[in-house]
Amino acid sequence: MLQTYSEHKVTSPSWQPRRLDELGFVGRGKSRHRPRNDPRLYGGEYPFIQTADIVAADPYITSYSQTYTDFGLAQSKLWPANTLCITIAGANTAETAILKFEACFPDSIIGFIPDENKADLHFVKHSLDLMKNQFRAITRGATQDNLSLEKLLAFPISTPSLTIQRHIGGMLAAHDDLIENSQRRTRVLEMMARSFYSASVDSNRFDVRSEYFVSVPYWRFPF
Repeated sequence: MLQTYSEHKVTSPSWQPRRLDELGFVGRGKSRHRPRNDPRLYGGEYPFIQTADIVAADPYITSYSQTYTDFGLAQSKLWPANTLCITIAGANTAETAILKFEACFPDSIIGFIPDENKADLHFVKHSLDLMKNQFRAITRGATQDNLSLEKLLAFPISTPSLTIQRHIGGMLAAHDDLIENSQRRTRVLEMMARSFYSASVDSNRFDVRSEYFVSVPYWRFPF
């Protein structure tokens, strides 16, 4: 979808190149404390997002496997919901995902917070996704693949008016929501399958003919 608009922009003077920092706030995550595995950093109430969480997200980050303590937060930064997270190191360089809750992340991730008067979050995300191969091409050959903030900002995004961005972004967001809902339903089915297997093994736990394994607004399956 965005590819179609991307092709259109070549002949449209209303699309102008903009650096990412011209469309909102851009910054690297923070994890200043060394050693990074200091146990005082972890096990608190503040979500700590890592590269693997972004790679697993499609397109929203809705879960996490690690947390920071107050000590961990003091050497990091808490980013708001609807921050666009961009990986900049390793084999998964230039992966993007949208944060759905406040969280910290390390300096191997760049955060982008759109200026609501200049940019649409989903438009920017999918624009960067279209440039993924370009980002990865300039990081290959180094000791470790690394997309610095400076390199990221060197690639301008072709940007139409905010009205057009929001129109495109709205369609992309609706598509992203369909993907998320489909993945959620898949997880529900997996949970139901596990419950059915457990019930079959241990028939004394409950009557599988009358119990609902799960009850959600869009699915409620009895057996």
